[in-house]
Amino acid sequence: MEITLVDEFTSVAEGEWGDFIFRLADTSYYPIILDHLRDTLYVDEPLNRLAGNSLAKQSELDYLAIQFMEENLSFFAIHKPTNRVAGVRIMREMTREAKAPNMEAFQSLELHKMIPFCLSIQEDCKVFDKLGVEEMVTFVTISVDREFRHQGLGTEMYRRSIALLKEKGYHAVDGCFTHPYARTIGERLGFVELGRAYVSQYEDANGVKVFPDAEPEDFVSLMALKF
Repeated sequence: MEITLVDEFTSVAEGEWGDFIFRLADTSYYPIILDHLRDTLYVDEPLNRLAGNSLAKQSELDYLAIQFMEENLSFFAIHKPTNRVAGVRIMREMTREAKAPNMEAFQSLELHKMIPFCLSIQEDCKVFDKLGVEEMVTFVTISVDREFRHQGLGTEMYRRSIALLKEKGYHAVDGCFTHPYARTIGERLGFVELGRAYVSQYEDANGVKVFPDAEPEDFVSLMALKF
C-alpha cells in the first residue's frame, strides 16, 4: 500500500520529525499498521515472545488493535525515504467502571496467558485510587521496526502520546512497561512505577507457571503519569 504523505496535520501527534512523519491511525491505514504489528510486536515484544505466536493469537490481537484504534487515540510513524511503517502507538480510554474483557471470547492460549497477567498487575496496583481519577488512558502498546530502533523514535512517540492526551483533555495515563528500554524512556518523561510483577513467578489457578521460559529478572512494571 502506498502511503500518501500530506502536509496538513490535525493533531499535535501528527507532523514531521527527521526522516519520519507521524499520522493518526485512521481506518485507511489499518492494513499496513496490522502488517507492522505482526512483523514486530507479535514476535519480539517480551510478553509476546514468551507466550508464543500462533495464527490464532495474531488474529485476535489484530481484532483488539482495531477495536482500540477506533477510539482515535492511536498514531503511527512513516519512514519517508522508504515509505514504510516505522512505529505504532496504540492507546485506549479506561474508566473506573470499565469491565474486564470476557476471556471466553478469546481462543488462543497466548492471550489467555498475557491478558490475565497484565490485568492482575492493574488490579493489584489500584491505579484509579492511587492517581485519584475516574478516567484515564492506557498505553496498550508501542512498537518500533527493528531497522529504526535506537534512533530516538520511541522517545519521540512517547512525547507525542502525552501531547495528544493533553490535547484531548486527559489528565493521567498508565501502561504495563515490559521492555527495559521503554521503562527508561518512561522514567525520563516523569512516569513513576506503581507496581511490578515478575513474569517467572506468575501461576495459573492450578499453581502452574504460565511463562516457564521467563528469566528470574524478567518483570513488567506498571507505570503512570499524571498531568
